[in-house]
Amino acid sequence: MEYEYSNLGFAMLGYIIHKVSGLTYDTYIAKNILAPLSMQGTSFEYSDVPKNLFANGYRYINEQWRKEQLLKNGIYGAMGGMITSIDMFSKYVALHEDAWPARDAAETFPIKRSSLREMHQPARFIGLNPNTIFPTGKKLATTSSYSYGLNWTIDAETKKSVGHSGGLPGFGSNWRFLPDYGIGVILFANVTYAPTSRINLIVLDTLIQLAQLKPRPIKVSNSLIER
Repeated sequence: MEYEYSNLGFAMLGYIIHKVSGLTYDTYIAKNILAPLSMQGTSFEYSDVPKNLFANGYRYINEQWRKEQLLKNGIYGAMGGMITSIDMFSKYVALHEDAWPARDAAETFPIKRSSLREMHQPARFIGLNPNTIFPTGKKLATTSSYSYGLNWTIDAETKKSVGHSGGLPGFGSNWRFLPDYGIGVILFANVTYAPTSRINLIVLDTLIQLAQLKPRPIKVSNSLIER
């Protein structure tokens, strides 16, 4: 059994949202996720975004830059195509970061922390690279799996990270965070399939090395202290 990413699978999930809720997938997401996170400026339709705020996408071909044709929103947009800014999308990444560590504090986001942590668990093995080269020159074995709509990666130093990449004609993106460290990065590029994933892994590893970061200590629960 092998893993293969499926855009069709995500398009089907968008249609399931529509059939179950009676709303288009983008309307449902805007109402139940984006609005509670104060991401109202986010859209799935480029014509709804003010032109002075929109970054056009480009592809380098035949030794020149070519502006890519923009894609209209539709049911297939559930597989990718959300238009947002770093400031707004950081609220979504913070949503995932806030799920860690597990705790009994009050819930403040539209999705329970326990549900988010389920999204961060490896479910389908993708592959193993025994000689991943990091910015410092060190080689570490890394393995990755797919979880609930996200990518999960761990290296031989037990650093776990969760996130996802995106790519459309004219654009490339990646966001990734480390649950045990409480840090994350976002990279948006307006070049077709820009190598954002590799860059973010370099940035995270560099941050950890230069700042000498350590995993956050897990606090002992009050009930355990009492016992």
